[in-house]
Amino acid sequence: MGSFAKEIRVNNELLYETHLHTPLCKHAVGQPEDYAQAALNKGLDGIIVTCHIPLPNGMAPRTRMCPEEYPDYIELVYQSRESMKDVIDIRLGLEIDFIPGLEAWTENLLNREPLDYVLGSVHLTEEYKRCYNTEDWHFLHRQYFRSLADAAETGYFICLSHPDLIKNYGMDLYNLEDLMEDVRTS
Repeated sequence: MGSFAKEIRVNNELLYETHLHTPLCKHAVGQPEDYAQAALNKGLDGIIVTCHIPLPNGMAPRTRMCPEEYPDYIELVYQSRESMKDVIDIRLGLEIDFIPGLEAWTENLLNREPLDYVLGSVHLTEEYKRCYNTEDWHFLHRQYFRSLADAAETGYFICLSHPDLIKNYGMDLYNLEDLMEDVRTS
């Protein structure tokens, strides 16, 4: 487990929803209390709010909070935790995009506030494609699995989210059988 993440389990019986965003991510609706109530109705023990990490220099602004909103995010989760403390557990997390070259930015952000849970992700954003300076979908499909392995090696994350996301990009070119060697060796 990475030094930036804490284990959630008290025992093996706790169940948490661990991949939830707030409207600060600009592609989610509802507040943490709404998600917490839905989790309670499903019999879960808690939720972990994991908004997308803000990125520097206006990168991927349509799918994440802005850097200046990060304190608001922390406060939103803490207020939700307090308002629901006698009902259900609400934890603070982040979904972190692994983008080569942004490790220092990521570590700085991770060190700003103690987090209960950290999801690692590889999204095929324009920034990610620019890292490899290619539109070659075959290469990007292979590189995606290498990037997941590299992300895991950082030690930042408890879990990697949606490791099959790449299939949504260049779908007519996606062939898992052709990629298996890259998946196995990454």
